[in-house]
Amino acid sequence: MYTPKSVRDTIDIDERELDRRVAVAKAAQTRDANEAKKQGKSFRILSDAQIRSREQGLMRREAIEEQRDASNNQTLSEAIASSEGDRFGKDATLHYINNPDSGFYFKSPKTFLGSKLTNAQLHTFSEIVTRILAHVKSVAEKKLGRELSHVAMGRPIHFHGGQGEAGDAQALSILERAAVSCGFEEIEFLYEPLAAAIEYESKLNRDQVVLVVDIGGGTSDCSMVAVGPSHRTRANHEETVLGYSGGRIGGDDLDIKFAYHEFMKKFGRLTKYKDGGELPASVFWNAVMVNNLPAQKEFQRSGPLIDSIIQKAADPKLLRRLETMHSQKLSHRVVRSAELTKIHLSENQVANVPMDYIEEGWIPRFSRSDFERSVDGELHKFGALMHECVTQAQRKPDAVFVTGGTAKSPVIVEFIEAAHQGVPIVVGDHFGSATLGLATWGNSRFGGRI
Repeated sequence: MYTPKSVRDTIDIDERELDRRVAVAKAAQTRDANEAKKQGKSFRILSDAQIRSREQGLMRREAIEEQRDASNNQTLSEAIASSEGDRFGKDATLHYINNPDSGFYFKSPKTFLGSKLTNAQLHTFSEIVTRILAHVKSVAEKKLGRELSHVAMGRPIHFHGGQGEAGDAQALSILERAAVSCGFEEIEFLYEPLAAAIEYESKLNRDQVVLVVDIGGGTSDCSMVAVGPSHRTRANHEETVLGYSGGRIGGDDLDIKFAYHEFMKKFGRLTKYKDGGELPASVFWNAVMVNNLPAQKEFQRSGPLIDSIIQKAADPKLLRRLETMHSQKLSHRVVRSAELTKIHLSENQVANVPMDYIEEGWIPRFSRSDFERSVDGELHKFGALMHECVTQAQRKPDAVFVTGGTAKSPVIVEFIEAAHQGVPIVVGDHFGSATLGLATWGNSRFGGRI
């Protein structure tokens, strides 16, 4: 979701202030003209209309500068309160990367719903969730041609944020209030791994214990779930969850690591100072840490540091790209390029990436092995989550069901296969398994009234 900063459409001129400034300017002109006459110098006399036009132009320019400063300093809560032009999905992403100064961009907001939030933050996140859900409801209603009053919503077994049950309760409260605000009359929640497993379960004629691995954009969740004919009609689905683990690690983290380890090489990350010293890694990390607001703010303040690095570098050529990235606020666009490259490498061994927004005619090349090498640490974090989940269940899974957009990468699937040798790996609909499961379950839960 993208929320624009509020900007006034018109520039209002205070006529009383304009009259005052014109009078002051006329008096100054008279004084300067008399002084010039005493010294025998020529002096151009402006008419009243010219003075008024000049002062009006100055006031308009000052007002525009004040408006620009107010927009740049506008807080998220202020933008949310005044915004009427929210954008969603790809439209939001493209609008933000092309206009990074014009608003705020939210990616994977669910990641923070279970975190410890101040009252102001709680209000802001509630409003963000409400607007996203209202958009989804509106699109669905237009598609179906009728109003929707029932909703089945997926939820992780535990929301990430370090607050445990309190965080879960807070997140569910935010989601439920948002649904009510959007006009839903009946609201049901289902664990997302169970929703994702419905697709797999529907094809079973015997009970199994399945490790559901859901790798999303901002988080990853692993669940050991009992599925099959004898579990389909259970009223209490909590009993079917035998183990769970999860963390704030997902596709966004892979994009950032790919951007840092491989893309930033081409922005001068491996360049050295003239005396052989290493450049500060932090400036390159901050450049791509688009999910870390303090890091992004630090990068925005890094202009003098980047200038100093360029002056002292043994070969500053590549660092000019970093300078462009900083001055034109292109962090999100560079990480977006890394994400699109990751997606392209899901089906290809190499990718040529147009980046002429950094340097005219520049098309760097990256390989699947580049991506795999750069995310090796994250892969092992996924492995630790899977191991923790299996350990909790105290048994080996009969199958591993993989879902989530990030799991589309063969690098991810190959890692999971290596971690569970001899166990069937079933890859579901990367983007639709949980949604399809929720639709199926919700339709049954509401008696076909969705």
